Amino acid sequence: MSRSSPLVATPVATCNTDRLHRADELAARIARRLDLPEPRRERVSMNAVYVAGPCAIRVCRPTTDPVVAIHAAHFLAERDIDVARPYVSRSFVDVDLDPDLWGTTWHLVDIDHDAEPDWTEVGRMVRTLHDVPLDDLAAMHPLPLAGQFPWWNLETTIEELSAEQPLEVTHVLVDAHERLRWVTSHLTSPHPDHVVVHGDLHPGNVVVERRTGRTIILDWDLLASSPRGWDHGPLLRWTERWGGRPGTYEKFATGYGENLSADPVTRGIAELRLLVATVMRLRASITDATARDEAVKRVGFWSGNDTRSWNAV
Repeated sequence: MSRSSPLVATPVATCNTDRLHRADELAARIARRLDLPEPRRERVSMNAVYVAGPCAIRVCRPTTDPVVAIHAAHFLAERDIDVARPYVSRSFVDVDLDPDLWGTTWHLVDIDHDAEPDWTEVGRMVRTLHDVPLDDLAAMHPLPLAGQFPWWNLETTIEELSAEQPLEVTHVLVDAHERLRWVTSHLTSPHPDHVVVHGDLHPGNVVVERRTGRTIILDWDLLASSPRGWDHGPLLRWTERWGGRPGTYEKFATGYGENLSADPVTRGIAELRLLVATVMRLRASITDATARDEAVKRVGFWSGNDTRSWNAV
């Protein structure tokens, strides 16, 4: 299995609204094939996600057959890592509809939105993941270098945005990127200290299942190879920058068995991920007016003029 690209490298609907309609149709065909109710589209990001009765259908533009995600889910579950369970252990494609779109099916997780995840348990599960030998998982699932994800090409993205932004905004972003450039050397080249990381670990991808009370980690499409700090970084800044519940990272670190809050690389990764989140929101604001206030707030943080917590939109 190649490690060069993540399983899902580009969003379903990038520059192509017709493709999203084809994703809707693929989900409908999968539902009919499995005798499920008509699917309802829930959200679109890297995947288009649909609910069809007891099943969640995920449609994506993968770099390889996404059945590898199902294999990985079984692999992780066998190691006592709570993940969504496959509904059927196969993938779906309709080449006459769109050969680039594939679907997988998962047991729907009934999320208790009022319940707080067990962050100590999340830390334990992430430590178990980090202890998996890279080659064991790379044999079944892509494990790219996390720092090589396309949206981490900050230099190019900032340059592209400069035509749409005031000069002072570009200067703020360029200065922040230059200050954090040293971190990328830890992310873009293989290193003996790299481990298997979730790739997109943040509180939005950690939920509590209503019926069982289990804390489940979702959205494993960006499994990657990286320093351990990649999965620690978002939680390290969760309280201070995103207004999350105090003590979240400390509970996570207890379960993990190690607190990396003083580690320079982990702190650098945490800050670099905040810069990526800023640039992505700024890019969204060009075509989405609802994103503009949040983009201004995030840029203001880097210029030192705005200390308000960010919204995870």
